[in-house]
Amino acid sequence: MPSTPFDAEVVATVERAAKAAGARYRRITSGAGHDAQYMAAIGPAGMIFVPSRDGRSHCEEEFTPMDALPGPRSTSPGARDRVPPW
Repeated sequence: MPSTPFDAEVVATVERAAKAAGARYRRITSGAGHDAQYMAAIGPAGMIFVPSRDGRSHCEEEFTPMDALPGPRSTSPGARDRVPPW
């Protein structure tokens, strides 16, 4: 499945929320299929990913320690509150 470009304003909003929360962040391109790909076909969409140990995701070895979650947890509500209603 080809990657899906997400809405530039949603991505920028998530980035601003991460900065405001003091969370580490970087933009990535995911090769995995996600529901947000289908949502992007009908409206603005974006995603917040969390780091997995050794970069492993979508497999049995995937693991994200709880201490890796404060940044994403504080970014999500900040982004939600900043996204304009479309």
